[in-house]
Amino acid sequence: MAIERLLPIDSSYGDFNVRGPELCALNPEATAKSIMAILSANYGTHNLSSAWEPLARDIINGRILPFVSFDTQGNPVACAALIKQNDHDVEIGRGACLPSMNGGHARPLLLAAQSWESGTAFPESKILRAEVRTAKPTREVQGGQATQVICLEKIGLVPTAIGPFFHHGNPDRQEIFILASKCKEFPIVSAAVPSNIFANKNEARLFEFFWFNQFGKRPSIVPMEGNGYQTPSFSVHREGPLLVFVHGDETVDVNSEIKKAFSEGIRFAIARVRLTESIDNIAKSAASLRGFGFKMMGFEPVFADDHFEIEILFGRLSETGKGRLVAPCFVERIFPHEIEDLLLIDSIKWRRNEK
Repeated sequence: MAIERLLPIDSSYGDFNVRGPELCALNPEATAKSIMAILSANYGTHNLSSAWEPLARDIINGRILPFVSFDTQGNPVACAALIKQNDHDVEIGRGACLPSMNGGHARPLLLAAQSWESGTAFPESKILRAEVRTAKPTREVQGGQATQVICLEKIGLVPTAIGPFFHHGNPDRQEIFILASKCKEFPIVSAAVPSNIFANKNEARLFEFFWFNQFGKRPSIVPMEGNGYQTPSFSVHREGPLLVFVHGDETVDVNSEIKKAFSEGIRFAIARVRLTESIDNIAKSAASLRGFGFKMMGFEPVFADDHFEIEILFGRLSETGKGRLVAPCFVERIFPHEIEDLLLIDSIKWRRNEK
């Protein structure tokens, strides 16, 4: 399943073992098959894409820019990609190397990040995002420690939220992921956060840690009970393996939408509440979401209407997901020990459905 060896290595990326988007696009079918082979060797059926055809189409139309490294025989051994989400957001992902390879195969991820930062790739975009694995190693799947070091330390993505977003592997397991991002411009955000978005002191401390890392200051938290119930105005859609609620003009039956999605195999639901809402509405929406079983996970910066805003993220895990959830394993130097302890406690509460 190797990319044809007649293609030259792309020396313009500073590494004679890496081919960048230009050369990978010359043979999108072989490139897609190589990437899927590497991902499948790590995760079994990859939850984002188990077929090479959609990946090849995205390479052809420029939505996905792949980076693939090779051994001395010309066989693909590691991969990464930049994925255009919209005009403002680019995801760095599809990062993996063959399980038999020992270290030294972070170059595709690092070169992809450098390509975005230099403006070579998707120059009009504002935010680089990543979904960073935290899981401990299992017999079937490697752990996420190396990815954490690459994304959060070497590339410098800033963690802002954490939750059991995705599942993969054989046997299939639900895993805790960190949402991390990097903005081309410093996101200046002035907003107050109602205290009732937090179920306990641990959630508040994690939120403060994420906020301080992003903005260099503590969040403005306003004491509010926020127990008044308000029917949330959400639109709902599916993004791959996720059910997503977003503040909008529609008013959907949240419980019915979740019940239907979970019965059809969806395991995780996300609700996004933007801080441009009035603080009273945010407090009431948070209280309502908690009534629907959602849990606060952190926040994400978004770029809309020519400026940065913040969306608070809430999540709800299905019963199937709880039964298959893998606890995270955090590496040293990425988080302070206090935060590691809180993150571990948080993952256990997801599994037990505790507040």
